[in-house]
Amino acid sequence: MALNYHDCIGRHMFWFQNGIRSLNKGRFRGKPVRLIDSAEKARERALAYWPVKVVTEGQYAIELRRWPVELDRPIHSDLPPGAPVYGEKSHRADPGVGFAAVKATLTIGDRELTAPVDGQMKAAVFQTELTPGPQRLSARFYDAEGRSLDAFYVYVSKSDGHSEVRSVPKTANPIEEESDGITCYHDFQGLEANEFSFDPIVTKFVRIVIHDSIKSRPPCIDELEIFKFGANGNLAVKYGLPSASSSLGGYEKHRIEHLNDGKYGNLHSWICGEKTGWCQIELTKRIKIDRVVLSRDRGGRLEDRSPLSFDIQVSEDGKDWKTVKEIRPANNPSTEKVGSKRRSSKKRSRP
Repeated sequence: MALNYHDCIGRHMFWFQNGIRSLNKGRFRGKPVRLIDSAEKARERALAYWPVKVVTEGQYAIELRRWPVELDRPIHSDLPPGAPVYGEKSHRADPGVGFAAVKATLTIGDRELTAPVDGQMKAAVFQTELTPGPQRLSARFYDAEGRSLDAFYVYVSKSDGHSEVRSVPKTANPIEEESDGITCYHDFQGLEANEFSFDPIVTKFVRIVIHDSIKSRPPCIDELEIFKFGANGNLAVKYGLPSASSSLGGYEKHRIEHLNDGKYGNLHSWICGEKTGWCQIELTKRIKIDRVVLSRDRGGRLEDRSPLSFDIQVSEDGKDWKTVKEIRPANNPSTEKVGSKRRSSKKRSRP
């Protein structure tokens, strides 16, 4: 099983690869975000973690990496800028920055393990016995000055070569039904971009089928973005025709065409005319895609109406649909308290 930093819980994560590559570049709500913690901050900050479920008891190998395994690069290693993409700056245009780790730590359940790291190592590998049940897995690198960096990529495998660990919700009651690999437990962040990746697939239509939203109100999406496999340009804004099951009437700012107008915020959004429904983008031709990005109000104001439970579906003809990702809330949030940690209770919801 492969875990990446985009699915980690516990701090503001980078959703784009330029942040993962350059470490200290990025902003969140106008404030600079740092991925490297000072020695003091490293001691103070709670560990970020992945919620996982161990299915089968046994001996496991857990690899902590700075770079994904397919790059085959040392933890300390820098990366040169990638090739440019026509028309806009790509995320890979930023050079990659290595981290001069001297040790790595792994925490899973009640186990805390440490391993030395040198300049040639591509991964810190831990061998440990795991027992069945839900666990929290945290992974960090430390340099000689005590500064820390969360491991961006973690690979888990059983000693027989078959992964018997899988991602689970953040709650103490993980889903017990079988997983076919498409279910994603994610608390939708209404004020941010939410990226959902899936196996590359050729399609002409991309549909979001929404089953539930905050307070079960008609859901809202300010932008539906679609990305070609291996590229960064948003196909929806360039080549997409939007449509939906219904649309809230009486508001010029909430129209179907706002789904892919390239503008973020509540003033340029779509609201469904009912409590559940779907919206979709029809591309001009069949294209291989591998991810979708959604947001409710990337302008940073409103979180009400954010989708909670929805499916991402694709189709080549607009008739036969295949579900490529099922998104379900990880925390089963209370409809009365959603958003209360981030926004004043005095802020009222509005269309």
